[in-house]
Amino acid sequence: MVSITEANRQLDEIQVKQEAIKSVRYEILRVESSIMRISSELGRMTGSKEVRQAIQEINRLITVFRMLDVTLRLFETGGPHGWVLAGLSIVATTLTVGSTMYDGSRGY
Repeated sequence: MVSITEANRQLDEIQVKQEAIKSVRYEILRVESSIMRISSELGRMTGSKEVRQAIQEINRLITVFRMLDVTLRLFETGGPHGWVLAGLSIVATTLTVGSTMYDGSRGY
């Protein structure tokens, strides 16, 4: 049996890890936003069709990662509502990935 002191220590460790995860997620969002802004400006500056297409692919990839993050967060909430929303998010992510792959195979 676990003592109350040990249980409290484990809870404290979990809370520290949760805060670290929140901090990492926030930093990832900041980096994603910066990449999207920089790539958008780069596309405007170059005016090249190929560069714009590459930037669109990068932005789509970032969007897919964001969608996966949302899906994982919904699964974490648990319960039937969270699972239903997570399922819908999986479908949306799958459609986005499929669309990206289809566009890529067509050369867009």
